[in-house]
Amino acid sequence: MSEEDAISRMADVPGWFSPDEAKLLYRSARSAFLAHQAVVEIGSYQGRSTIVLGSAAINTGGDARVHAIDPHEGNLSGSKQPHTWEAFELNIRKARLNNAIVPIRKKSIDVQWTAGDIGLLFIDGLHSLDGVTADYKHFYRFVPVGGLIAFHDYANKDHPDVKSFVDARIHAGELETVSLAMPRIPENTLIVTRKLPRLSIIIPTCGRHRLIKALDSLVQHGARPTDEVIVVGDGPQPVAQKIVSEFPKTLSILYFEHGPTRMVGAAQRNFAITKATGTHLAFIDDDDEYVDDGISRIRMAIVEHPKKVLIFKERSRVKRHTWGVVWKDRKVEMGNVGTQGAIIPNVAGKVGRWPNSICSDYHFIRATLNLYPERDGAVVWMDRIIACLYDENGSIDSSVPMM
Repeated sequence: MSEEDAISRMADVPGWFSPDEAKLLYRSARSAFLAHQAVVEIGSYQGRSTIVLGSAAINTGGDARVHAIDPHEGNLSGSKQPHTWEAFELNIRKARLNNAIVPIRKKSIDVQWTAGDIGLLFIDGLHSLDGVTADYKHFYRFVPVGGLIAFHDYANKDHPDVKSFVDARIHAGELETVSLAMPRIPENTLIVTRKLPRLSIIIPTCGRHRLIKALDSLVQHGARPTDEVIVVGDGPQPVAQKIVSEFPKTLSILYFEHGPTRMVGAAQRNFAITKATGTHLAFIDDDDEYVDDGISRIRMAIVEHPKKVLIFKERSRVKRHTWGVVWKDRKVEMGNVGTQGAIIPNVAGKVGRWPNSICSDYHFIRATLNLYPERDGAVVWMDRIIACLYDENGSIDSSVPMM
């Protein structure tokens, strides 16, 4: 069923959805279906936009379905309307889309989602700030990095909370604009955005003053307010706690103290992994720094390879490490990979652990890759240095070459 068919079928259905918006939504749904991901609509009213989504499902074929969530209780942006379930059901049946639509007669926050990744989340429920926020927060976690989140009435002056909410998420770096539906035409108010990665940057610390430089490097090389920084002291670390408490609010920092002292960071990293809520994990020690827009480069690579383990290069300027730069070969081997270069998707059941305090970064990366069916095939090797290791007192060993 083509775009034109979708527009024709929705024409007689009451609602506020223009042909230009229909084309954009149709194409967005098709991209999700072709990626074998779900499409979720929040706010169906009498089915005008649902018909567009269902038409895209029929066009794609296979088991493509639209999950249309609406309690159909008559609440419409603060005003009370007649219940819409019977009209919705009739319009979907007249459009011959029953097999493409899965109606869910609930409020969005009452839906227990179990149907996998959502490639397109279309939010068109209650347009208050509380309403949009609730819809977004409840389903955001099920949208993978690169997935689409569309909002209706973004450019509608009667519903300013929608625009305020979306603009705040774009400004924070959580979303980026993909397309607007012919914004110069007043009836076109649909915006389609893409979900960007959110990093959980884990820093074990034994209270070294260089922690300040490590945190500064995050700000200088691309960390965003939406990223979270998890600093874990190996036991009580009053110096580290003071540094974190006094650090400017340019970073969102969580501070914990965990385990016995001088455990070389293994227990602290394992603990931090259980606290991380970002889409991807990154690791750096309290005497290391990001370099060369490292975090910005990480973010760009994640957008291109959202489900892969990324292994960037790191450089050592440390007297006890003479290897200079790793990796040298595209092989997961002892001495050829480091945690500071590893970016791990934060997916339950696919993040390894350090078995004990004497195990190397290699053991963690190997444990992680063993959880992927393709094992080492899950790695994308990134030929770019993103982090630099220094010696413990913060000085640089000039005898170690930069490359």
